[in-house]
Amino acid sequence: MKGILEEIHRRHYILSISGWVFVLLGLAFAVGILVDDRELLGINLWIKPLKFALSIAIFLWTMGWVIYEAKMKHHPRYVLGWLFIVFMVIEIALIALQSYRGETSHFNNSTLFNARLYTIMGFAIGFNTLTIAFLAMVFFSKKFVLPMPYLWAIRLGLIVLVLGSLEGVLIVRNYAHTVGAPDGGPGLPFLNWSTTHGDLRIAHFLGIHALQAFMIVGVWLGHTKLPKRRATVVLVLFALAYTAVVAATFYQAMNEQPLLG
Repeated sequence: MKGILEEIHRRHYILSISGWVFVLLGLAFAVGILVDDRELLGINLWIKPLKFALSIAIFLWTMGWVIYEAKMKHHPRYVLGWLFIVFMVIEIALIALQSYRGETSHFNNSTLFNARLYTIMGFAIGFNTLTIAFLAMVFFSKKFVLPMPYLWAIRLGLIVLVLGSLEGVLIVRNYAHTVGAPDGGPGLPFLNWSTTHGDLRIAHFLGIHALQAFMIVGVWLGHTKLPKRRATVVLVLFALAYTAVVAATFYQAMNEQPLLG
């Protein structure tokens, strides 16, 4: 793990450092859980910013790794990195602010101020998704001297990442992440995914972290003795199976069924 983090820093030191900043924020939010017993929707109000901080750290590190593989020139490479950082800073800042205020950050139109914060978050995530889509286009529009299983892991992972991000639009349209009941019911420890009704966050989570899963499998296949073509087929089959699981959890949620129901 240490070697991977050092390599990320070598590839894109700004995204590497930013990822560590979000890890530190996560630790601060963890302390918040210990010293602040206020609850929101049935759980400690600092759990949500903690989850987002850790997820964003992983996202930024992954983007630092992947942007390097795109072999872009120095300027566009760092412009992309800074765009991801700005969008994620907006996201975590508003989530943390609303937690501090004891307010929900999502689906909150209780006041004009809360509604505007929610709108800003929506724009930030929307532009972040467009930036990811642009990066995906780069990987499909150029030729790369990369192991084929690894290259297709990045390509397909970015596509599913975009789809997972777009699933957030459906969550917004539902005006809740729970389907069949109000948000805030019984949920799994820490994750808080509903244990009694459908929960759109499950498919969203699996979708936005597909890239990491695909890349791990792609790297592993590149180190096996399988012929390149066969290894690529295995990677594509894994990606299809993973995407099918994402689709199944989405279907399950839309039918008001909990993950473990």
